[in-house]
Amino acid sequence: MRNTTWGKFTAIALLILTIGTGCSAVDNLLGRNNALILYGTEQKINEAVSTIPAKSIKENVSYEGKINGNDENRTLFITKATAEALVKQGAIKQVEVSKNSRLHALPEQTLPLLFARSEKTSVKTGDSKLKVTYGGNIVIGEGRSYIDEIVVMNQADWEQEHAQTSKFNVVHVNKDPDTLLPQLIKIVNGVQMFRIEK
Repeated sequence: MRNTTWGKFTAIALLILTIGTGCSAVDNLLGRNNALILYGTEQKINEAVSTIPAKSIKENVSYEGKINGNDENRTLFITKATAEALVKQGAIKQVEVSKNSRLHALPEQTLPLLFARSEKTSVKTGDSKLKVTYGGNIVIGEGRSYIDEIVVMNQADWEQEHAQTSKFNVVHVNKDPDTLLPQLIKIVNGVQMFRIEK
């Protein structure tokens, strides 16, 4: 009887919280996703963003990178400035066993810096290999559903990188974006949901 009463009390409390403070408060309480990463051309990303209700968007930041590889393994090359902006936005996370944690600063290691599941000393770029320093099991968002490896470079080296230029946006929304996925997947090259912790 006590468990049933407690369950009813919890449900009522959540309902009151939802009515009184909106869905975002409940999403925060339950740790739900509140952000999207969209990969593709600028035109396609803009088209995808236009399908999201404007009142739902808290922040929409556009970034530029270069992508090499395919569905089996994709490497995203970004500048140090881009990586620092992503860190500031709360979009880069350290992969941990129980729960990924927000990265508050880039590792102080020699560039180019590799973020990947396992340690490597080089990555493929075109027909050659680029020597890298392993920086840890770190991701943009929560996982590797679209990008497998990230290489952080200085601006001059990034400009010389011959991988395909690609845009990606980090869109912070005020409620769980799960219902937006079916439409967004049809428009852009890749979509990922995650949670921004402020």
